[in-house]
Amino acid sequence: MLIISGTKDNTAPRAFTHGSYRKQMKNPEVTEYVEVPDRGHSLVIDNGWPEVADISLNFVKRFL
Repeated sequence: MLIISGTKDNTAPRAFTHGSYRKQMKNPEVTEYVEVPDRGHSLVIDNGWPEVADISLNFVKRFL
């Protein structure tokens, strides 16, 4: 599981997303957490979305 968080996200702030990450770490499968600087909640539709897409794609490629 990949959890991506924007550092300026007020809808799902770091306390929430990182808490979800810590909880998910109990799962024996791969879990990773990435923070994208200066991004809000709309990571995949705001300006700069290709950076977020690349983070996701690189994660998936490692397991194919």
